[in-house]
Amino acid sequence: MEKRTLSFGSRSLVTALLVVAIVGIVNFLGARNEFQFDLTKDKLNSLSDQTRKVVRELNTPIRAVYFAKLAAKEQVRPFLESYRTLNPAQFTVEYVDPDKQPSRAKQAGISRAGTLQLIAGTPSEVAAREIKVEELTEEKVTNALLKILKAKSLEICVLTGHNEKSFNSQESDGFMAMKTALNGQSYEVKEVDLVAQGKLPESCGMVAIWGPNKAFFPQELKILSEYLKSGGRLVVGLDMSFGGTDAAPEINTILSPWGIQFERALLIDPSIRALELDASVLLVNQFSREHPVTKDFTSAVALPFSRPVVPVSDKGSTLKLEKILSTSSKAWAESSLKELSTGAVQYTAGQDTLGVLHPALLVQTPSTRIAAFGSASFANNSYSRMLNNSDLFLNAMAWVLEDESTIAIRPKEKVAGKIELTSKQGIFVFLLTVVGLPLAVASGGIGFWAYRRKL
Repeated sequence: MEKRTLSFGSRSLVTALLVVAIVGIVNFLGARNEFQFDLTKDKLNSLSDQTRKVVRELNTPIRAVYFAKLAAKEQVRPFLESYRTLNPAQFTVEYVDPDKQPSRAKQAGISRAGTLQLIAGTPSEVAAREIKVEELTEEKVTNALLKILKAKSLEICVLTGHNEKSFNSQESDGFMAMKTALNGQSYEVKEVDLVAQGKLPESCGMVAIWGPNKAFFPQELKILSEYLKSGGRLVVGLDMSFGGTDAAPEINTILSPWGIQFERALLIDPSIRALELDASVLLVNQFSREHPVTKDFTSAVALPFSRPVVPVSDKGSTLKLEKILSTSSKAWAESSLKELSTGAVQYTAGQDTLGVLHPALLVQTPSTRIAAFGSASFANNSYSRMLNNSDLFLNAMAWVLEDESTIAIRPKEKVAGKIELTSKQGIFVFLLTVVGLPLAVASGGIGFWAYRRKL
């Protein structure tokens, strides 16, 4: 018996030691190799493509100092650690309790607990740049990183005076949401009236002609043409006009020398009709996988009132034209204003253009970049929240400005998940959970009790 007891005791001791050793090895490997798995449908707990790109490509040390008490610190730690693990060499995190280190908080100018201070540069640098973030969301932290990494803001000059919807408007057809997003990327949006000023400000890094509804004066066209010839940057968005005449046909005189022009027709693609959208809203899910503006898109874009943007042939070998959005082969360009006014549109052979068409084109030369969109409304306050619309607009702006480090898929708004069931599915779940499982447990218990009685 003593030998048997010794044998069992020895085996138990060895087993315990093996378990402890295995747990220790697993913890050792886990401490040095951080793995995270996000099983949510929309990857709500994962950092966006833009954040990963910005942090991984850091070439300036960033110190993140979070001022908060212990309880708040532990709540935020996983979020800040997800940034640090992307680039531990350049992104460091420090936690400071303002009650225990009040002088540190006062020196940093912290007036509110839960504030994150981002500092670009090493501690020895006198001119280190810093920015404070009071609301810790991925969008705000990543935008703060973009701002602190740029020496100065790039200026986007948006033309006015042609009945355009304002970038300062919060109405559904205004563009305030995209202006806010551009400001977050460290771009400054400035409205410019060429008729009143007579010239483009020298500070303009790019010019935007977005949604004009009235004609341009010849002097404006001359200024814009000379601007492009001298290496200018231009983004154009022009909705289909449903009036008797085209809203701003003069834009084609500016763009034709650069190999592109707008057609006066409405793009319709019956093969991608969804969400019960009107025929005037074009859904596009075919993107260029080679161009940085669209290569990472995973969902469609919704382009209301979109017209075709077509290439103009033989404009010289220095022009590089890229088709970043394409319809299906079943799409057509509807040119009948009468049909459009009634809402009953259908393809008419010999009148409408059928086939793969393009609602956006990009043109590049060694010194000039142009992005032309057959829809301006896709970026308004209403439609910019849909699908990949905001990413399309912001990526195109960044590409034209040659600020391609900010081209990415940005953080999306996190909403509570919902399970929507049909009536049949609801009945099935009810019968399974309320009737089936309790009945199975009860039956099993009764059966086991009966079996034990027979023993």
